[in-house]
Amino acid sequence: MRIGSLDVLQKVKNNSELNTDNKNDEPSQTVKNLSKKDQKLKEAENVAKEFETLYIDMMIKSMRQSAKPEEESNAHDIFQGMLDGEYAKVMADSQSFGIRDLILNWMKENDPELNSNVKLANDKEGIANSKKELNKASDIIQKMKNDSYMSKMAIEQYKMELGK
Repeated sequence: MRIGSLDVLQKVKNNSELNTDNKNDEPSQTVKNLSKKDQKLKEAENVAKEFETLYIDMMIKSMRQSAKPEEESNAHDIFQGMLDGEYAKVMADSQSFGIRDLILNWMKENDPELNSNVKLANDKEGIANSKKELNKASDIIQKMKNDSYMSKMAIEQYKMELGK
């Protein structure tokens, strides 16, 4: 199915009408009412959506360049670029690509403000616990090396006794 420029413009118009219906809700008040974690999550969602839109826009432009007719005017190129940008916005709003979800999940896993399991680098207690865990792991590795060395020695001694 081919999406025409009128279809895209109609969808953009419908989206803008939906957004204007909520003008009574001031954005500053809704942001103030959110907790710090919710604000951070909303910002992360916006960044992920913007990245997905840019990615799709670059993808469309690359596809367009590969099938570009030889003679087109500068005005047509400008219009086509703007139309491709709108296509990208509509496609990103449809949430069918999954790039946004991947980025958002990565942010949720690695941002200390979104994930309480992630420790900050300047968290002294977290650093002390990490050092303890590293020391335990180092002790276990050293014990395994010693056990391995002892096993090798026992095998060598057994071989020598078999050879007698």
